[in-house]
Amino acid sequence: MPINIKSVFIQEIYTECDIDAPARDVYAVISDFANYRIWTNEISISGDTQPGGKMDVHVKTADNGNGWYHLKSKMEQNNERVIAFSNVLYAPFLFLGKQRFEIIPISEKRTRFINAEVFSGFSIPFVREKILLITTRRFKENMNLALKRFIDAGT
Repeated sequence: MPINIKSVFIQEIYTECDIDAPARDVYAVISDFANYRIWTNEISISGDTQPGGKMDVHVKTADNGNGWYHLKSKMEQNNERVIAFSNVLYAPFLFLGKQRFEIIPISEKRTRFINAEVFSGFSIPFVREKILLITTRRFKENMNLALKRFIDAGT
């Protein structure tokens, strides 16, 4: 469920899709960070992906989706229902993203995948319209579609 915080320095991007596969299959793919390149060219994650671990995250949202941002990240939660990590660009007071992937069983063979992030920091008012609401939303929707296609095709 999207959050509803009113602040010029906070913005949430919330996306979701339904996948025709059991939740365990969705988690198996979304938690296999080393093999993201098999199903998406929009994000890469490396480093320690256990809770508390430091990670490097590269997302294809710079330069209107033609370039890459390199984020220093920390895994907050990694289990079969939620993967959550914090992303910092430059410094947390400038740009902090709290990313979460939620895996919600709808039935034995259908899963809702939520890809959402709450952004905060002094830079938010300056990047909200073009970067967050357009480019970042498109990035998340593209990632969801790639994940859905890959899993629905039977991996």
